[in-house]
Amino acid sequence: FHGQLGDGTTTDRHSPVQIVASGVAKVSTGDGHTVFVKTDGSLWAMGRNAYGQLGDGTTIDRHSPVQVLSSGVADVSAGNSHTLIRMTDGSLRAVGYDVDGALGTGRALFRSSYIQVASGLAVP
Repeated sequence: FHGQLGDGTTTDRHSPVQIVASGVAKVSTGDGHTVFVKTDGSLWAMGRNAYGQLGDGTTIDRHSPVQVLSSGVADVSAGNSHTLIRMTDGSLRAVGYDVDGALGTGRALFRSSYIQVASGLAVP
């Protein structure tokens, strides 16, 4: 519905469609958005972006993958209307809607660019 499949459309698909040829290391889906980390540590996102949960600095839905960060991402996890990333330096960053403390900022607001919420986390 929001382009979270990343194939350039908002069409339902009943069988898999390839959107990236290779190099995807991690994938996570939220409520209408999808984020993935490539083996080079870059972060990509697509789909619903009403609360900035894609982290691309906008609130525009994306029907194809957009690169959000060029390197340094170790892991990703998408929530309902937010996304968390663990960086290779051990910091934790968050973006999207901070409802019920999802971003850890202590405020119910939204951010469309990543903010650091913790540091010193172990990176395997």
